[in-house]
Amino acid sequence: MPKFHRPVWCALGVFVSGIVCWLIGPSPLGLGLTAWAETRVAGPIAVDTVWSAADSPYLLTGNVMVSSGHTLVVGPGVRIASAPEVVRFAESPGIYITNGQLLINGSREARVTIDNIPGIYVHATAAGLSRAQISRADFVNGSNLSFLNAVGTVATSTFVGGSRGVSVDHSQVSIWGSRLTNHYFTGLYVAAGSDQAVAVSGSDLSGNMMYALYNAGSTPVSASQNWWGDTAGPMAARKQLQDGAAVFEPWLGLPPEFDPPESAEPPEVSACCSSVLFLPGLEGTRLYQATGRLWEPLSSADLTALRLSPEGLSLEPDIYAGEPIRKFLGLVGVYDHWSNFLDELVRQGLIKEWQPFGYDWRQAVTEVVSQEVKRATSTDLLLNVVETLAERSQTGRVTIVAHSNGGLVAQALGRLLAERGLTNLVDKVIDVGVPILGTPAALAALLHGYGQSIASGWIARESDARRLAGNMPSAYGLLPAEKFFLRTTLGPIVKFASSSPIVTWLGWGVPPLPSISTAPDLRKFIGNLDGTRVSPWSFDTTKPIIGNAQLLEQARAFHDWSDSFVWPEPIEVWSIVGWHQPTPFAISYTPYGYRVDQTMAGDGVVVAPSAAAAGGEVVSIDLSGLTSLEGQHFDHASLLESATVESLIEEIITTARDDQASFDSNYDDTTVQLGELDWEAVHAAGVASRRELRITTHSPVLLDVYDETGNHTGLTTPPGDFVSYESAIPESLFERLGCIDQEALDCQYAVTVPDNGRAYKVLVTGTKRGVFTLVIERWHGADLVESIEWRGRPIFGGASAVTTLNSFSVDSSSSPSLLESTSPLGFDLNQDGTAETYSPATTTDDSVGVTNPPVAATTTDPWLEACQIAFPQ
Repeated sequence: MPKFHRPVWCALGVFVSGIVCWLIGPSPLGLGLTAWAETRVAGPIAVDTVWSAADSPYLLTGNVMVSSGHTLVVGPGVRIASAPEVVRFAESPGIYITNGQLLINGSREARVTIDNIPGIYVHATAAGLSRAQISRADFVNGSNLSFLNAVGTVATSTFVGGSRGVSVDHSQVSIWGSRLTNHYFTGLYVAAGSDQAVAVSGSDLSGNMMYALYNAGSTPVSASQNWWGDTAGPMAARKQLQDGAAVFEPWLGLPPEFDPPESAEPPEVSACCSSVLFLPGLEGTRLYQATGRLWEPLSSADLTALRLSPEGLSLEPDIYAGEPIRKFLGLVGVYDHWSNFLDELVRQGLIKEWQPFGYDWRQAVTEVVSQEVKRATSTDLLLNVVETLAERSQTGRVTIVAHSNGGLVAQALGRLLAERGLTNLVDKVIDVGVPILGTPAALAALLHGYGQSIASGWIARESDARRLAGNMPSAYGLLPAEKFFLRTTLGPIVKFASSSPIVTWLGWGVPPLPSISTAPDLRKFIGNLDGTRVSPWSFDTTKPIIGNAQLLEQARAFHDWSDSFVWPEPIEVWSIVGWHQPTPFAISYTPYGYRVDQTMAGDGVVVAPSAAAAGGEVVSIDLSGLTSLEGQHFDHASLLESATVESLIEEIITTARDDQASFDSNYDDTTVQLGELDWEAVHAAGVASRRELRITTHSPVLLDVYDETGNHTGLTTPPGDFVSYESAIPESLFERLGCIDQEALDCQYAVTVPDNGRAYKVLVTGTKRGVFTLVIERWHGADLVESIEWRGRPIFGGASAVTTLNSFSVDSSSSPSLLESTSPLGFDLNQDGTAETYSPATTTDDSVGVTNPPVAATTTDPWLEACQIAFPQ
């Protein structure tokens, strides 16, 4: 399908029309006209402001500061200079854009002039982002332009006669068709930093005394198609480029024509596309307090500061929201490549602008939509952001792209827009991995903190995350809702063992509930509405907490309100659905603990039927195939970092609904498919292909498993808060299902390995004095075929026990049972590397769906018998 690739100047139209504009003072074009008036300016600009030629020149008597969330527009013909009484380089007034936006819109006949001021500084604080779009502006007599924590585009502008023309620090900046010449240090300066992207093309960087381009960072600058002052390129032009700092081939053999006449420009194209509003997902926005950043956290104390009251209100009232996270803890891409991609759409002129809306993701989405979001020095109302974006858009509308929980925010926003008759402000909604009807992964995270440790527990443990989620309204909003159970057919969401020992383990006073397959039963279980459960100790994540009944009811009311909403015609709705990653779909409770059952009909967090429930067009993406295609792992959290997904979104943004017929032809049809798949069949196929052995421990031991060639799956660090592990056995999985004690010495571990005819060695090592249970289960498809156990075996710190087992041979029609193919557990009690005593396994009689007669354990060592008396089963 054809793409519209237009140069950057197509996106930089005049913001204010219908104004008679005059160019003030000297300019490179030789025009010198007289102003109608002059305006002296200094101090903060706290409202959206337009500077026009009618009030020019604007003479700075002090610093001008554009505050957070506001825009300064400089129209054609404006001249900005220092007031005559200001001593240059002493008081040095400049223009500072702090978490705001600057639009300089000169024209060919009436350029903007910035004369004899130190510069314009597009500088954001750590909690914000500044933006600038500059077209046909002349920075003369030492004036310069500086970017810090910012995004900017510069087109057909000049920078002459200073120390540096343009400086870039931790920013994304694109320069086209400009002159950065005759500076005594460098035309373009790029500071050290890896989180930035700088591109310059079609420009003249000649005549600078030391460098044309100085890049102090490790990331190369994209600098092709420029004139460096010599036909032989930058290196021949008297050290015009720092070695290795840029990709500059091919270069221009002649200086480029500056600001060519209309006839030389590409033909005008009608407005292509709407500006983009981006809504990030849960935990995808940085949160701050006056003392510093709380999220991403650097310690469990940061999570403590984020906790909420039982009513779901922040215990720390001064917390505010910043920008979406580009790289989590500076390491893992979340919205980094995605942000650069949207900046590129702006640079190409496909969209006028894009704006992320970071929010306090702890809140219910209804509060995010209806209440002002706190910023560092201001507040933002989402509805106002939509209206402003639409007003400035090329089409007068906004395209909403929402990831994960951001899609629920979009759903609530759509309902609010409909109530106010404003849905005409939106033309397209693109949901990416959105749990429209909730997802079971939220259940495991809320009840157990499953999968929620940060940096393997070094920064935060499962128990820390669970304490935060317990009173967090947004966590309850992600739980499976009424329509989830009507739409999905993956089976019960909570399952229980049939025999009575689970009653004791869960702390219930009555037999457990039957399997849960309805929203009312799920709320009853989470909230303990029948009063049959007791709350576990805060560090005991092996048992489910009792949820917040008030927040459960609020979440139910939200889904009743939100799930009935349908975006009206003619708004296009798209759902990008990831699948083929192991995704939680149920929790199974046994007398030993819990197990999170996985399906391949999901993206690792959101099950596909829920992500496809928004209506409109569905695009199904095989994430396993996508990983192979692009050479890096993709799942729910990193969907928007995929070049394929970004290309797909660009096509949706730039293509009319009637032109989607050829959509499939642009992508690998084994990875990207237009339409919703048969998720029940995907789920069933994934379950049917599963042949695995699941090995779990309970109580104070570590678990290590080795295959025949010595590959290891298990911990690689000593027990404690910080957990590092490996899963080197092919197709194996290591899980820490939670801990009972604060020191993380008494934890539940699980290792899953293929049941494919190979032999495995299982090693358990004591962490402290107590008794442990080791269970081995054989799963074929959805069926638990058999299981064996060593229950209540005594252990102490440093003691170990080993068994070996042979898995099924895939080529054999019959194989020995687990009991027959597993050796007795050999106990090394004196830690000399040799087993002193052996204990055979017994078959279990209380596993889910399994009833086997028990086999009596035998003990041949008197010391072990004494231990069993001291630590009865």
